[in-house]
Amino acid sequence: MDDEHYLKRELYERVREDARIFEFLQDGSLDGIWYWDLERPDHEWMSPRFWQTLGVDPDDKQHLASEWQDLINPDDLALAIENFRRHCEDPRHPYDQIVRYRHADGSTVWVRCRGLAIRDATGAPIRMLGAHTDVTRLKQAEAELTRRVADETSRRLVEHLPHALLIVTARGAVDFMNRAAESMLGYSRAELIEQPIELLIPPRLRGPHAALVSAFQAAPSQRRMGVGRDVVALRKDGSELPVEIGLTPIETPRGAMTVASIIDITTRKQHERAIERSNRDLERFAYVTSHDLQAPLRQVVSFARLLQENLGDGLSDESREDLAYLIDATKRMQQMIHAILDFSRLHTRSPARARVDLGEVFVEVRRALAHEIDDAGATFEVDALPTMTGDPAHFTMILQNLLANSLKFRRADVPLVIQLRMDDANGRTRLRFSDNGIGFPAEHAEEIFGMFRRLERREDYPGTGIGLAMVRRIVEEQGGRVWAESARGAGTTIVIDWPGTPPGA
Repeated sequence: MDDEHYLKRELYERVREDARIFEFLQDGSLDGIWYWDLERPDHEWMSPRFWQTLGVDPDDKQHLASEWQDLINPDDLALAIENFRRHCEDPRHPYDQIVRYRHADGSTVWVRCRGLAIRDATGAPIRMLGAHTDVTRLKQAEAELTRRVADETSRRLVEHLPHALLIVTARGAVDFMNRAAESMLGYSRAELIEQPIELLIPPRLRGPHAALVSAFQAAPSQRRMGVGRDVVALRKDGSELPVEIGLTPIETPRGAMTVASIIDITTRKQHERAIERSNRDLERFAYVTSHDLQAPLRQVVSFARLLQENLGDGLSDESREDLAYLIDATKRMQQMIHAILDFSRLHTRSPARARVDLGEVFVEVRRALAHEIDDAGATFEVDALPTMTGDPAHFTMILQNLLANSLKFRRADVPLVIQLRMDDANGRTRLRFSDNGIGFPAEHAEEIFGMFRRLERREDYPGTGIGLAMVRRIVEEQGGRVWAESARGAGTTIVIDWPGTPPGA
């Protein structure tokens, strides 16, 4: 068999002889052809069919490359230019890509653009012949198939979510519920779909619920209902269920709707009530224990002092020393009881909320410790301190414990210098409380925040060892972090990182 069929040779001859055959092939199988002069790259002939595909009158366009470059997607133009460069360098690299054009009505037209470089005797490209094929319908069908697959996948995922999910229309009717919602609320879909959402709200709470919905609609960014308040769902059988609800607004072909994800928090509420009971019991225990312990301790101190006074010079030196140890140990026990009570109250009492000027608090703390400051000869370098929101007593405890530690653990060979520096650390308020005291080995930086943990001998540095534990508890309950930086003989810095930047900082 010949390499070329006689009909192929005949067709090629007729194409050369009869232009109508070429036009027929172009119109029947292509959406435009183009021919480009690479030696004069601004000249490019585009067939009328291409412009008609874009909704443009061919008579309004010149045969210039710039005419189509204004209509192609910029990212796709970059891809076409890169493929053109590589095709000119290597004929084996195809010039073939799908690009997006802007139709006259503003829509997108997807076009497959193919080309072949025509080269001179040296192999240099001098012309380029190309063809366009409109593949918009194919791309739209592909997008629709992808959307349907995504919708089906989403539906299956929603169906198997572990928590309940409802979709509610703008008029407050249930439009969709998943299996978990049926199980949680006791309603079938047939019973709840198109019914008002109020069916799921206890009558006594429908007024507050309407107010919450109004607030959500006024600012329809995603928000969670139930955080910090009790939200209750009413089941079909009339029982009530504590829940937390997250609301997310969505736009659908049928208008604006709201997705409500519902989480059963019955177990959490039970734990919260158990913790509340435990806290109350702990508070009562601490109160009773402190009083029951302190009464006999006071008696021990009183009787020891009576012995000192009544026996006077009749006591031997050893007995006098024993009584002094007894009194000292009893006082330390009283201090520890007070410290434990203070620490327990941090957790059992509800903290106040107020705007607190840390600068004023530090002035008061320095006034309270004025005698110790004078004894230490301490000097201060203090930045302007911000106003924070929290419990005034807590901020006082923090600064008083930090200052007391600096005064206690000072060096005898250098004057004590205390610094308070404020920083804005990536949107967080950072306080650095530094001194040039005795410091401690860096490997103990975490240990010093433990209850009753001491690195120095009690005989040299008295105290309960609970101050920094209280500081950490307060800071962490405010959502902050606290840590220490130190080295033996090089002073100590306590760093407190609070969330948020104070106003005016």
